[in-house]
Parts: sequence; structure tokens; C-alpha cells
Amino acid sequence: MPVTEYCTHIASFDPIYDAKHNIYSIDGGNMVKYGGQLNALIFEDNTVKMDRCDFLQERKVIHDVKYHTQIPFFITFNHGNIQILEQHSIQSKVYCPYNNRTFWVENEFVTKDMKAYDYTNYEIPLKKAIPSKRYSPIKIKFKSKRMVY
Repeated sequence: MPVTEYCTHIASFDPIYDAKHNIYSIDGGNMVKYGGQLNALIFEDNTVKMDRCDFLQERKVIHDVKYHTQIPFFITFNHGNIQILEQHSIQSKVYCPYNNRTFWVENEFVTKDMKAYDYTNYEIPLKKAIPSKRYSPIKIKFKSKRMVY
């Protein structure tokens, strides 16, 4: 099962180690999901380390994004069943029985089989980049209250 299916608050594609059972859960279909990454576990002597890569472009931040005190949630594939309460052109107000939450979600995250998976309301805290002559700031596109890469 993809490691993101174990997430409930903030999405992570990093491998998970279960020390009790001595089991690593790893996936890494780079770009199978937007934001996915290719993972590798490297076993050398008596150590294990992880390496990863993705094809997400780095961007300079043009203004701070403060940490929010909300409790973040992440909707996974297995628990993404929703009911649409209100539908608009860009977003829909939905109810997710699994986590007993009502929230607004961009329609691009809602599938024809009434699921809203790979969605999070988490916003990454960011610091404004220091302008330099080499780089010019790039605007980051926002949809509703969460960042879109």
C-alpha cells in the first residue's frame, strides 16, 4: 500500500519503518501522483539510509506564509469517499464520513466516483526569499487557502 495511505494529517511520501515488526514500507512511483517522489533504501554494513528525488521545481517565495493553528488533515485514496453538499465552478463543499469533516475542496480533487483523495488543508510555513540579482521572485499560485505548487 502506498505510504501516503498511512497519513492522516500531513501527506508524506517518505518510507516508514515499523521497528516492532522490523518492516519498511516504501513506495515511489515518481510522478504517478503529483508531488510523488522516487525513494531508495540503501543498506550498507549495519546502517540503513534513505535517498529520494522528485521533479518538483524549486521556487522563490515572495511573501511569508505563517504557520496556522488549524488541525491539518489529509484525505487518502482508501478513505476519500465524500458527499457533495454544495457544488460551484471552482470548489465544492463536501462531507467526508471517514474523518467526520465538512470542508471546501477544489473540484480538480473530486473524482467521478465521488472521492476526494490526495487532498490536504495543510499549508507549508514559508519564509520570503531574499531578492538577489541572479533570481527574480516567482509568484506562487494559491487556490483557496492552501498552496498549489
